[in-house]
Amino acid sequence: MSLTSRKIELQGAVLIVPRSNATNVYDLLMDVARAIEEEPRRYNQEDWHARVAPCEVYEATTESGPSCGTVACRAGWIVELAGHWDSDPDPAIVWWGGGIAGAARQILGVTWGGLTDEEREEDAAFGRDVADLFDGSALCDLDNQVAIGTPEYAAAGAAGVREFAEKWKERLLATPVRRKEQVAR
Repeated sequence: MSLTSRKIELQGAVLIVPRSNATNVYDLLMDVARAIEEEPRRYNQEDWHARVAPCEVYEATTESGPSCGTVACRAGWIVELAGHWDSDPDPAIVWWGGGIAGAARQILGVTWGGLTDEEREEDAAFGRDVADLFDGSALCDLDNQVAIGTPEYAAAGAAGVREFAEKWKERLLATPVRRKEQVAR
């Protein structure tokens, strides 16, 4: 599990955006947590995905955008680090099955149908936890105490990713990262 980078162009600027080379979803989530903590301005649980040039002011923080030019919630970072969002998103990926959340659910391995009763029960629990992970109000209790874009806010967001990953570790380690060309359209 490690982060690499790729170049994208935004408003004439070349940005270096992180990407994960993880082969399983557990390691991808560890990379998501790391990306969030490495540059706190990258993370806003209330924003699916935004490109913000480093010289622009990002309205959620009133500070300039992060050096990589990407601000996203947990689901957005899953999609970004798995390589599903380049300078222009692939509309078939992003809008299939519920936008970024739908793409992130596919990457995480949320299944639909064809399951035994026991598998269906476990998958329902997993799906509920995924919904909680992606919930835009997941950090609302911090809103009046900790500002978006701060190290404290990012640490809380990354902690939520790690907590989810540890709870579902066995399942996530067994789930390969679905790259752009492998996600259903």
